[in-house]
Amino acid sequence: MDLTEEEKEQQRRELEKFTADPDRVKRDEERVRRGFTEKYGKVGKALMNSKIAVVRDLAINVASLYEMLIDPDYTVSWGTKAATVFALAYFVSPVDAIPDAVPVVGYLDDALVVAWVVHMLRGDIADYRKFREEKGRPLPNT
Repeated sequence: MDLTEEEKEQQRRELEKFTADPDRVKRDEERVRRGFTEKYGKVGKALMNSKIAVVRDLAINVASLYEMLIDPDYTVSWGTKAATVFALAYFVSPVDAIPDAVPVVGYLDDALVVAWVVHMLRGDIADYRKFREEKGRPLPNT
């Protein structure tokens, strides 16, 4: 399932508002740092064990976004940081378009938002993967 053009435009507008508010980005980054490990622990293992390659790739890319965000040795642009925080804050938040408590589909909206940001930042993620490999700390692959 893909985002419709209207949904993509709505997400672009939300991301633009989010990026323009440094205080919100900072607050949400702290929320991501506090909540990512627990949330990813609940869903990441199941996603990584999926027989569907795109699902496994998404799980790996979510982890890569988080690692890129928290790595003290790696610097990203403001736009990349804001987009990363936007996606991961949506992921860790239990309150979103489809509540996470709804079995299976509760994570669908999270997956779509994260997949959209991963697509936008695919070059940044590739650069970060290369950086990690050069430092002898490669990220997991599919």
